[in-house]
Amino acid sequence: MSRLFKNIAFLVSRNRAISLGLASILGVSAVGGGAYAAYNKFFKGPGEEPELETVEVEQQAAASAADVYIPEFKKVFLTSSSIEKDLTIYISDTEEGESCVTGVPFQVKLVSPEAMETLQPYVSAIQDIDSQINEYTASYDDSVNIATILEERNVPVTVTDENNEVVETVNGDIESDPLYLLYLDKETAVQAYTVALNDAEGVVYTDEDMDGVITETEVEPGDYVACIVNSLDNGVSYNTDSYETEVNVKDKVEYKVEKEIIKQVKKDDAKEDGQPAEAAPVEATLTNTVEYVDSKKEETGGSFKETTDVVAPKTDASKSTATKKEGKTSVTHDVAVAPSQYTITINYKLLDANGKEVTTVKKTDLTVNANAAPSFTADQTYGYNNVTYKLQSGPNPAFAAATANATYTYTYKAEPEAPKTYEVTIKCVDAGDNSTIKTSKVTVKDGDTINPPSIENYTCESSAVTANSGNKEVTFKYKKKQQEQPQEQNQDNNLNNNNQDNQQQEQQPEQNNNQDQTDNNGGGQTDDGAQPTTTEARRNSTRTLARHNVNVTRAQSNTKTETATLDMSYSKGVFTISASGNVSSVTINGAAVTLSNGKGTYTATANGDYKLAGVATFSDGATDNSLAVTYTVSGMTGGSNEKLKDSKGNQLYLDAEGKKEATAADYQKGKTYYYKEASYKYYGWQTIDGKTKFFNGNGDYVTGEQVIQGVKYNFGSDGALLVNGVGIDVSKHQGTIDWSQAGPAVSFAIIRCGYRGMYDGQLHEDPFFYKNMSGAKANGVTTGIYIYSTALNEGEAVAEASMAVAMAKKAGGCSLPIYIDMEDSVRGQKNLTNDQRNAIINAFCSTVQSAGYKSGVYANKTWMTKYINASSLPGSCHIWVAQYNTACSYSGRYSMWQYSSKGSIPGIKGNVDVNKSFF
Repeated sequence: MSRLFKNIAFLVSRNRAISLGLASILGVSAVGGGAYAAYNKFFKGPGEEPELETVEVEQQAAASAADVYIPEFKKVFLTSSSIEKDLTIYISDTEEGESCVTGVPFQVKLVSPEAMETLQPYVSAIQDIDSQINEYTASYDDSVNIATILEERNVPVTVTDENNEVVETVNGDIESDPLYLLYLDKETAVQAYTVALNDAEGVVYTDEDMDGVITETEVEPGDYVACIVNSLDNGVSYNTDSYETEVNVKDKVEYKVEKEIIKQVKKDDAKEDGQPAEAAPVEATLTNTVEYVDSKKEETGGSFKETTDVVAPKTDASKSTATKKEGKTSVTHDVAVAPSQYTITINYKLLDANGKEVTTVKKTDLTVNANAAPSFTADQTYGYNNVTYKLQSGPNPAFAAATANATYTYTYKAEPEAPKTYEVTIKCVDAGDNSTIKTSKVTVKDGDTINPPSIENYTCESSAVTANSGNKEVTFKYKKKQQEQPQEQNQDNNLNNNNQDNQQQEQQPEQNNNQDQTDNNGGGQTDDGAQPTTTEARRNSTRTLARHNVNVTRAQSNTKTETATLDMSYSKGVFTISASGNVSSVTINGAAVTLSNGKGTYTATANGDYKLAGVATFSDGATDNSLAVTYTVSGMTGGSNEKLKDSKGNQLYLDAEGKKEATAADYQKGKTYYYKEASYKYYGWQTIDGKTKFFNGNGDYVTGEQVIQGVKYNFGSDGALLVNGVGIDVSKHQGTIDWSQAGPAVSFAIIRCGYRGMYDGQLHEDPFFYKNMSGAKANGVTTGIYIYSTALNEGEAVAEASMAVAMAKKAGGCSLPIYIDMEDSVRGQKNLTNDQRNAIINAFCSTVQSAGYKSGVYANKTWMTKYINASSLPGSCHIWVAQYNTACSYSGRYSMWQYSSKGSIPGIKGNVDVNKSFF
């Protein structure tokens, strides 16, 4: 021990970089619990200062890695599990931890998190050294060991002169290599950590059987830190990355799968396997209704059938060639392309205050990308001909993705205004001399009627007028009443009429002139210059077009050219077909060729022409079947007399009577041949066309319910076995099973994954589990799992469930329940109380269910009625009862019945447990 601390002192004086790290160990922070205090304990007397050992270094010859001492460090990974006041620690050599390190008597110390804090400076110093080592070794793969690295770093260096003659050879010196010195420093730091760890308060557990698993019971619940305790005398140091692993010891059982439990599982041990051969006494057995017959078949004749199934003959095509004879390998087609943009017209429809349409004006044109929705914000108010219109609705229709030119309309309406009043002066004058007879004033509004007032002895010659704010004075003419001659009056009327007609004739040209002016202005203007689109405006536009040239641009039809190609190349008997993605229905000599990503192959088997054809389909749906090219193969030799067979090995014939055998010279893919379908007489178990049947000694298949070798079966009217509900449970005791034979005879199998030892109490794996699971599934058999239990408490039940779930997952899962087999009478399960056994079942089932699997319990009728309170089990717990009788008399609920252990199933040697399922 004194040498250790002298080395530490020497280390500090030798390497400044490392001494900085170790200063944290030997400094004030570690006093009382670290290396400095330990050093005082072993070397310092009262009031003495530590003395450093002085070392003289002499020049020595270079040493190879094999000649120097190199400390060995091995990385391991610690994981743990706890169920209830127990702790299991697993030491693995990989992070995945699928297997534990064996052959090493590991010691692991549990310390409190507080105690671990005093060890942290030591850990930090080691990690600091590791980081320096990593800088030197970063360019090397993890698989390269340190000895190899040191050898490569210290190869001899030869110095030569200008004549290439050796002047000097400089040997490498591993012992002075900084990397090597760091390894020595790490060893010292790890040893210092180990001394401090030994001094820390805690409990040390040892892997006595050196299986990489340390299991302890009656551990005080709580949080701990697990640290590997290395030997100070052993040259190998084992440690994790952090030198500390947090563990938790549970106070109470949690019904959750413990993933690490699988590492506890041992190999099969016959003396620990306590599962009895028979789970229940035999009360009665089924009587065979059909005598068992060995399986065989005898040919009795046959007939010839058509087939296109043919195996290509073997030929020598190594020197054969193919010459292009004729054909068309490329076609083109013009496809119309939709425009990329469309014109969207926005119109404003204007209504007067009464809702009557005034006009419709075009607001604007938008250019919109194809399949994009238009975007436009309409004016809230709009002015037209001195009238303000307010937005009412729109757009109509609603905006949609543009697939063509379109028009959208917004509707506006004029709001009514309160009429304005004003005074009008009424002037009454004499029609003869225009002298004023009378004046008066009236208040009116536009549109009112102003009637002439009555004046005594005068007759008004004027009519009533309509009020107009532009005319504030109205004149009415009167004539004094007198006797007038009728003839003169008529002449005056005619004169007045003539004058009126003349006035109308004079006004008409002026009206037409105004109309022409309106036409020239485009039928009126909106406030913002938009053009009206009413019928009048269209008429105006028509007249305008008569006076102006109009350029009309027709929409151009955009097209693109698509190409389809199909061709093939030839090499040593194989055509390689290449086709563009728009070519389908590819054939060679009429036989379909399958393409993948435009590539395919076709094997030529004889000399001759090979025509490749296909159909081109373009994006607009147009097709072109003119793609075709022919190649002529020559130079193929051998195999012409080889007989053709189908994939089942049947000889093929060219005629329906089977007189002319087909040879390689007759080969053509897709051609119709004939084969002989033999007829047989069958005996025993046979699988024909996927159906399993049993043929008796006369060669007749049986039907209905039958008992064969102690197993009850149901057969359909066609002899096919109805396997629904018929199943078996198997383990290593059945040996290797031929599931290809057993599969058709059963619908399900419950397969044992393992057992808990009846003496050692350890978990053991059934060596045939994975083979049985894969074999059953491969042959269509539904699977469930069971574990033979000797659990004495809930914790052990959780461990058994965890093992079963882990193995189920590794085997690809199961759809039927995972069962706990309760029938132990050796380890002590039978001596527990019913409540204790129920607690074990509940713990098992709850744990299994937490992983997403169905769960259940298996026991014989006696256990179900005497040792288990079955009625208290939850409905989610499936019950599988064993009673060896012709009928099940168990009165409780159950979903599966094991009725015999003497069953006989094809593919299984010896007896097997048989069951009926009621799922």
